[in-house]
Amino acid sequence: MRNLLVLFLLVLTVSRCQQPLVYDPTDVPKYPAVFMYATGSGELRLLNVEYKETDTTYQVERFGNIGTPTSFYGQADNDWYNTYDISRYVNGDSLPRAVAALRKYNFIDPAYNKLFIKQIVGINQNRRTSTLQFFSDLNKKYQSLVHWNFPIEGERAVKFIDNNSYVVLHFDEYVDIPGVTKPVDVPYSGRVINLIKFSFSSVNQDLGEIITTFSSGDKRTDRFKDKPTTDSNNHLHVSANGQFFIVWAPFWASIPYSPYIIRGDGTMAFNPSLVKYGYSDRYFGQQMFAFEPSTTKDSVFAIGDAGHRQIKIVQLPPTIGSRFIELKTKNLSQIYPQSSSVTWSTLQKQRSFFMKYNNAGNKLAISHALPNVEPELVIWNTDANTLSRYLVNQPGQSINYNFMGKPAWAYNSDGGNLVYFMAADTTGATPIADLFYVDSRSTSKYARKINWSRVEFRNGIFEDLTSATDLVGR
Repeated sequence: MRNLLVLFLLVLTVSRCQQPLVYDPTDVPKYPAVFMYATGSGELRLLNVEYKETDTTYQVERFGNIGTPTSFYGQADNDWYNTYDISRYVNGDSLPRAVAALRKYNFIDPAYNKLFIKQIVGINQNRRTSTLQFFSDLNKKYQSLVHWNFPIEGERAVKFIDNNSYVVLHFDEYVDIPGVTKPVDVPYSGRVINLIKFSFSSVNQDLGEIITTFSSGDKRTDRFKDKPTTDSNNHLHVSANGQFFIVWAPFWASIPYSPYIIRGDGTMAFNPSLVKYGYSDRYFGQQMFAFEPSTTKDSVFAIGDAGHRQIKIVQLPPTIGSRFIELKTKNLSQIYPQSSSVTWSTLQKQRSFFMKYNNAGNKLAISHALPNVEPELVIWNTDANTLSRYLVNQPGQSINYNFMGKPAWAYNSDGGNLVYFMAADTTGATPIADLFYVDSRSTSKYARKINWSRVEFRNGIFEDLTSATDLVGR
């Protein structure tokens, strides 16, 4: 008995001596992920924010090692914006998921027309990266979401529905087989664009289900039923509670192909081809250059239209062939007075205008990268119908910011009133970017800059920002 007591005391002493090796009381807690952004090398980063009254701590950690030169197919090219998304936040959810559409330098087979590849990947809560697949109706077999053909850019859109499921746009292209006649059900162009749904809770989370199909590059399709769209520059959004999927492209006035609003079962809630219009009477949204769904109501959206040069809050009409119900309107010159010289071509062909609703759905943060327009965050309070302005550049500063990324609201800030964005100086010898925030209740004239050198980098080294990437909020 005495020997057993001695043995117990010895084990207790050793375990107490070893305890600091298991738990370090000086370790800084890991805060919940609030935003995601991309680095210049194509890697994804989480921006973790711990907000406590006037004291806020910022952490950055690497989320996905998907863009480095040693990754599959080589380094991702980060000049291709809006190609990633993060799962929506739910209480107690500390493990985000992501989906990314990557334009990658192809070092494996850099032959003509194969210098780049497009690869869509899903990243689960354990940060495992997987190439996604679906059953190709054109080729009658399972295929990965990888495309070798450089000009095809329809798969640039990826969006989460909730914290588990997401949708992507991806080209399906028929591959000729020697000695086999092309099937009659293959379109003349040989291409379609699929809207595909994936879920991390599925038994096979890497396999997607086609919700609906859009025709592409085929002038002989029936525009009233085949949903024709462009080969490139398609955009995808998901409504507030996942009831609708919105697909649009910045077409010019002559083609009423935007936006398509699709229900979860693949049927259409808004078909632009059915909306009557004339050359001098274009429906609002026919020349879209920006779109953002409300965060609270599935049927409410913010739309920018180049022909009308206005931003409107609109509601889905009760019938499929009717125009949007217009709720609130601001002229583009009211939001950015210097924008009068910006042409419709700049608005539609360049991704340079960004909008994001707050969690309450009553404030719209607007940023831009318009040429010759001073960088400025504008917050439209849609309840009071008022605009608040926050300049980026201040007198006496050494950096002249000229480019802004898309903003995002912090769900864990005081009352959800803080909105963050990145701004950059792209004209200097060394490009530099910074993180800014605005309190939407503030009467200050300027946005406030975060001291990036004081941000804690977890499991990584400090890195300078060189581009004003989008902030994707949870």
